[in-house]
Amino acid sequence: MKVHHEKGMSLLEMLVVFVIVSLVSTVLMQGFGFGLSIYERIQSRDDRVSKELLVSHWFRYTSNVLIAEKQTENSFSGSPDEFRAFSFNALLSDPGAPQEIRWGIGRSTLFYEERDRVFELMTLEDGSEFEYLNALGEWVSHWEPSDSSLEIPKGIRLVNQNAVQMTVAVRVRTSPDLLLEESRRER
Repeated sequence: MKVHHEKGMSLLEMLVVFVIVSLVSTVLMQGFGFGLSIYERIQSRDDRVSKELLVSHWFRYTSNVLIAEKQTENSFSGSPDEFRAFSFNALLSDPGAPQEIRWGIGRSTLFYEERDRVFELMTLEDGSEFEYLNALGEWVSHWEPSDSSLEIPKGIRLVNQNAVQMTVAVRVRTSPDLLLEESRRER
């Protein structure tokens, strides 16, 4: 008796292989889609956090070395919406050169201004405002120059209804008016 061995697969075996391959490919595609969506969420969160960290660094860098001036019109002034002052660490100027800067909030956007150039930096929650730390250790919402305009806040912070977003401790530099005028003339 002769036994015949077939060289191939039967139709039923082929159908089983197709079903297994389709199930595996479906699981792989769903896993790939799930992994891609997680990557996109992490990437967008990473971009947002990186931007917030950069803005926070700029806020601290420009605001931590402010200049106290005797002239009231050039002295530090602040409101809940903005503050302006002269800083040794302006972003567009050389470090150490006094430059007027302004940080503000407009249409729920934090902006920075220097040399008549305005940069919109990030979106803020409604109700965000600046506060200023006085010599008594109290946070106040307004800072007006006075006759003793050499007094500037010990700290500045940006707050919203839920939490403090950014804080900076101000190291005051008192420069004689003569030195400031000389440095302005050299520019």
